[in-house]
Amino acid sequence: MSTEAITIIVMPRDHFSTLDFCVEQILQHTAGPFELWVFSGGTPAATRQRWEQRFGGRVSFTFFPDFKNGAELRNNALSKVTTRLAVFVDSDVYVRAGWLDAMVRCQNETGAAMITPIILDRDDRIHTAGSDFFIMEMDGTSCGKMELRYQGHQLTGPTNLPRRETDFCEMHCQLILVAIAENFSVFDANLREFQEIDSGLTLTKQGLKMMFEPASVVYFFYENRLTNPEDFALHLWKWHRDAMRAGFDYFRKKWQVDINPKGEFDRYLSAVNGRVGRYSRRWPSPIGVKLDQLKDRLWKLAH
Repeated sequence: MSTEAITIIVMPRDHFSTLDFCVEQILQHTAGPFELWVFSGGTPAATRQRWEQRFGGRVSFTFFPDFKNGAELRNNALSKVTTRLAVFVDSDVYVRAGWLDAMVRCQNETGAAMITPIILDRDDRIHTAGSDFFIMEMDGTSCGKMELRYQGHQLTGPTNLPRRETDFCEMHCQLILVAIAENFSVFDANLREFQEIDSGLTLTKQGLKMMFEPASVVYFFYENRLTNPEDFALHLWKWHRDAMRAGFDYFRKKWQVDINPKGEFDRYLSAVNGRVGRYSRRWPSPIGVKLDQLKDRLWKLAH
């Protein structure tokens, strides 16, 4: 067990409702000395009250009146961190036993600037076990492609996956050297998505190493339809098409790489925005959710 104090910062990605269980799992499965902070923007008053009543004294909260993207929240937190290492955990990520010790051990043994664990999703299938980013020419334009290693394989027990370098670390859960993150502006607040690739390119440019640590495991919660009205406004803000397209343009100008060649990511944007159904948008309430669930069931029966 590590004896080094660590700062763990939890931030909503596109859910508020999952943060309760996220924090519970961190408190349950984290050994050694640590401080646990929550940084959140645009949090509904009832949600703030629930969190403070539930976790007051064990968690330090910082709230902002308006929504903020992940990089904005990370940078605000970094300006207050005094420990050598910090871990950023999205609120829809649930950690498992030994998760932090393994990442700290990896950092101490490799000197890496950033560490990522195995990230699972539905049915304990691998979301990513390290990631690759390659650039190729397409119709005279440099285009970037991200590959999430071993995605879709179900994890049923120990594996032979080795600790190895990775081109970037998914934002869902990252351990970072605080001084490196601050000195090289690792988190660019102009991006609402693809922050992990931007961070990876930034660290690579500085000759710094990122590592995948297979002994650390976390779970990324994902639902095809959002079912809690508490999350609707944040989710729609996070994935707003105009903001996403502005981010594509910004990334292309910064790195001279197109990460949305031929509008490939636009199709994903349509799908992810569809996670808040038509009736839920019109009536952001349990009634709207029930109507969308009924519509989905009828569609399945018809097809």
